[in-house]
Amino acid sequence: MCVEIACKSHARLSHCQQLLESTTQSVEQIADACGFNNAVTLRHHFKKSFGISPSAWRKLFETPLSNNKLRLK
Repeated sequence: MCVEIACKSHARLSHCQQLLESTTQSVEQIADACGFNNAVTLRHHFKKSFGISPSAWRKLFETPLSNNKLRLK
């Protein structure tokens, strides 16, 4: 039973990682999409599992241009 719960938790957190890396959804939206009760619960489990907050994880995957509008003239 515990192994099954751990596998489900890992799968949900992996999905959170993917969404953080590839979307601009808020942590609240991602928590809902991944089956967490709220963003606080997601942040707790994410940090416990990976040693980093969801927003810090997202920042690792941002490109310099993702923070700014592309300025070509």
